[in-house]
Amino acid sequence: MKWWCGWLVLVVACGASERRSGGDGAAESVAGVGSGGASSSGNGAGGGSGVGGRSGVGGGSDAGGGAGDDAVAGKGGSSGAAGSPATPATNPDAEALAACADTWPCHDTSAQLINNGGIEFGATDVACLLDALSRREPGLYEHATESVADNGGVNDQHTLLLGDDGTVLYARLTHSSFSVNPAEPPTREDWVLPAERCTLKPASYFENCLAELEDYSASAPGAKDVARACVFGDGGYSGPSNLPWFESCESESPAMCQ
Repeated sequence: MKWWCGWLVLVVACGASERRSGGDGAAESVAGVGSGGASSSGNGAGGGSGVGGRSGVGGGSDAGGGAGDDAVAGKGGSSGAAGSPATPATNPDAEALAACADTWPCHDTSAQLINNGGIEFGATDVACLLDALSRREPGLYEHATESVADNGGVNDQHTLLLGDDGTVLYARLTHSSFSVNPAEPPTREDWVLPAERCTLKPASYFENCLAELEDYSASAPGAKDVARACVFGDGGYSGPSNLPWFESCESESPAMCQ
């Protein structure tokens, strides 16, 4: 009987010892869950990286971290929101000059340079413009020059307000847009020339331009260059086009009605 009781006490003691070992194992498991939970909530090292990944929703890169929550957070960091397109520039002086006008002697005119070769223009309207400038007829004149190519172009808007004294208030706004890679957005650039007060070239200059333009298609190459300069200026694909209509100009900005 004593021997049996001793054996029973030994069995009970061993069982208690096994339960205590099992309890330590459960604690390690809870500790592991706790560590994982801290990482997911951002309290642990792994979670800290995950929060860094979430900041990528605004466009930042996702930091490397533990698996799980970090990987989900990294999805936000892989791409940022698209930026807003740039707002085209304006020229307040050109707008002020246009608001001053009360007479428009000619229709708006334009000249287009195609692939740095020939030019196209409305002959009747351009003739009206050049004739009016040769006679110093007061009023507002708006002329556009544009160079175009397969991957973009440059556009100039020239605004002239010719006063009763024969001088011109002149302003220019230029936009350019070119795409080197069709898969990427074009590169855009703007130039603003504030108002200037300019003295026109003599009437004979504009009369010579008219003579060259009357038979532009049959002109010799040299004459074509003269006609091109008369209506287009010196522009191309590198920036604004300067019109050769003025002898001299001085800054006069902000523009005011004459």
